[in-house]
Amino acid sequence: MNNKNHTILIGAGGVSSYLVPAWRKTFPHDNLIIMDGDRLEKRNLDRQLFDSSAIGQYKATALAEKYGCKAINEYFDSTSLSSNSLEPKDINCVLCAVDNHVARYETIKFSHDNRSWDISAIIGANEYWTSQAYIFNPTIQEMYIDNKPWPLFKYPEIATDKSHDPTNPSCVEQQESDPQLAGVNMITASLMMQLALRHTEQCLIGSDVFRERTFADLAYAPTEFQTTFGATQTQQLIDHDKIKAPTIQEEKTREDNLLLA
Repeated sequence: MNNKNHTILIGAGGVSSYLVPAWRKTFPHDNLIIMDGDRLEKRNLDRQLFDSSAIGQYKATALAEKYGCKAINEYFDSTSLSSNSLEPKDINCVLCAVDNHVARYETIKFSHDNRSWDISAIIGANEYWTSQAYIFNPTIQEMYIDNKPWPLFKYPEIATDKSHDPTNPSCVEQQESDPQLAGVNMITASLMMQLALRHTEQCLIGSDVFRERTFADLAYAPTEFQTTFGATQTQQLIDHDKIKAPTIQEEKTREDNLLLA
């Protein structure tokens, strides 16, 4: 049995409230650890799967107690795992389901910095109508473009956008995310599960179902899903040589869309 039996889930909000129950049933042998410094508020209940009796609790604790996993009531940063006696050698993957690029960047950086331990990073993101999930694994050469983790090449704003950072006191007023549909939270969680099943099942489920990956498995494995109610797009590993850095105009359009959201 693989000794790397911990998965870290960063964020215990809308997406995670749908992800955790499915994760616990799909990967019953995995030790899931949920990290979040937020407390549950009444206004969260319209789109997040929490019981009203948990209002005032840390969200991570509320989910962990309901589904039988562990909670760390802190925001994720480069030191938070070691301070809680967690080492990279114990971790299968890091799931990131938050509404800020700061945590997404830290997740990708943690995976890259600890590449010798083969830790996948799976990130989920959504807006009111749209869902997205993508994966980075530092042991796969094609996951790098111009020596950068491919998400940082395709979405350079991940490394520079500091808004909505819950660890920064100056961002407190920005912490309230844009409204999201409960159904979109559920879709994002499903997309993250799909990536986990495709890329990490041999570690998470156990040695009884372990199978070797062929080149075809790897080349045609999805690395990103994007969906709206009108269309779904899938990016595969074999597509990575076609990814181009955004133009200045494309970056400006993204910034404008963020301001209008």
